[in-house]
Amino acid sequence: ADKWEARFKALAPEYLDHETVKTLFSRGDISAADNRLSFLITTHPHWSALRASRAATLQTSGKLNQALESINAALDLDPANVTNLLTKSEILRQLKNEDECREVIDRALHFDPLSVDSRYRSGLSYYRNDKLDQAESEALMVFEINPADVRSFFVRGLIEERRGNRKGALKHFSHFEKHGKNLPEYSYAKSAVERLR
Repeated sequence: ADKWEARFKALAPEYLDHETVKTLFSRGDISAADNRLSFLITTHPHWSALRASRAATLQTSGKLNQALESINAALDLDPANVTNLLTKSEILRQLKNEDECREVIDRALHFDPLSVDSRYRSGLSYYRNDKLDQAESEALMVFEINPADVRSFFVRGLIEERRGNRKGALKHFSHFEKHGKNLPEYSYAKSAVERLR
């Protein structure tokens, strides 16, 4: 195993360095991950994945303006990368720049109209802007593309609650609570079910 690892490292040291960064990040050592990424970017300036990883690291640290610069640099190198576009949209949402966030989501949908993640983010964006019919349309699209993705029920729960449809909201949030235990929206859905009962 060591022989193969050494051989692979000789062929692609930057790849293994990037894997080391991911390990640091997953352990919560954000500062060390950012330092390593900064170094790797200077040695591999045209590798967009490094800049995207640094954007995520900076975003986690709350350094949103720097994160935006980093994800923009990644997109300069790979403009059609839907994952990076959605990262940018989330950073913009956190910066309270909803108009540009919407534009970036639309760009992601242009490149991949069947991206479930893009449709989900689109639904949430419309919801935040009180465009509930469009939000519902996107939630239904999520379900149509992938019926197993329960996030469509989360968005529909939000919509029905805002519409004042307590019964409908409870139905959708309850479905999400039952099937979405490993998703970040779970705690909100659980509290919504308790509140609406």
